[in-house]
Amino acid sequence: MKKNITKILVFMLLLLFPYNGSLAAEPDCGCDAVSGPLYKGFSLSQDTGYFAREFDKNAASPGLDWTGDSAEWLTNASANGWIIETSPEKAKAGALILGQDSTGVWVGIVRNAANSTVSYEAFNEQDQPVLFVKDVSSLRKSLLGYIYPAKQPRSDKTAQAIRGNPAAPVTVVEYVDFQCPHCARAKPVVDQVLKKYGGQVKLELKHRPLAVHPFAIPAARTFQALYSLNTAKAWQFYDLAMAEQPVLKTGAAGLQTLVNKLGLTPEEKIRLSVDSADTTLYGGIAADIAEADSLGLKKVPAFFINGIPLKKDNSVNDFSLVIDPLLRPGRNN
Repeated sequence: MKKNITKILVFMLLLLFPYNGSLAAEPDCGCDAVSGPLYKGFSLSQDTGYFAREFDKNAASPGLDWTGDSAEWLTNASANGWIIETSPEKAKAGALILGQDSTGVWVGIVRNAANSTVSYEAFNEQDQPVLFVKDVSSLRKSLLGYIYPAKQPRSDKTAQAIRGNPAAPVTVVEYVDFQCPHCARAKPVVDQVLKKYGGQVKLELKHRPLAVHPFAIPAARTFQALYSLNTAKAWQFYDLAMAEQPVLKTGAAGLQTLVNKLGLTPEEKIRLSVDSADTTLYGGIAADIAEADSLGLKKVPAFFINGIPLKKDNSVNDFSLVIDPLLRPGRNN
């Protein structure tokens, strides 16, 4: 009888307080996701931390200053100005080497590079650093790139773009919109002016994207990023954008179509991707827009020759009427 009463009581308790199959919540142990000592946020028991420390032994100040896992290192290092190379033969002692195999992206450090052979230290399957010696040809399939222990001298991404002789006595300033058909029609005339006057006239390009052209600002950012990277490629992009302007109506895809025609190296592609998203570029473009607004410019293209506004820009002669007097002997420009 007592057993039956006990069973009934247990059954009633289960009805009142059903067991949900879970225990009390475990307290947060406060442990780091990565165990062991760290170096700049990377575990020294992993290749990223170990080789970050090795890299800093020869790297320029402040040493490794990027974050992310090894798959992001090339892009993140480039964003911080470090020199990267993706050709196997460009190995240099002290550079980080990144590669990819069936297990994922790995990182190591180059110890020596000579006679088409690269000696580098990397972790083996037991997560221990060992020395590998490979010829350049065998690295081609697995190599992602090198990060040199030195930073790339970078030009000012907000600098005004100059085409022609920087010391030319006459400067033609053009406010341009990459999607403006009038700018595209004026470009051949400007090209002829530069050709006619040679080193005596230079073009200074400034940006005045109009609200009706939504992809003019992305194109301007791409141009300025290219200009800080490779001025020749920047002007090649400008020429293509004006010659094939309708492609910009497709937005990012059209912009990429133009960039793909530039023949950029893998290193330049990475830097362009990083630099074109740099907020510094907005400052330079915004300054051009503010300047154009202060001048009361309502349309583009707009030209100023040594500060003199050009009222007509339909022909080379329209430019010459202003330029020729400025080039007369004894003229104080």
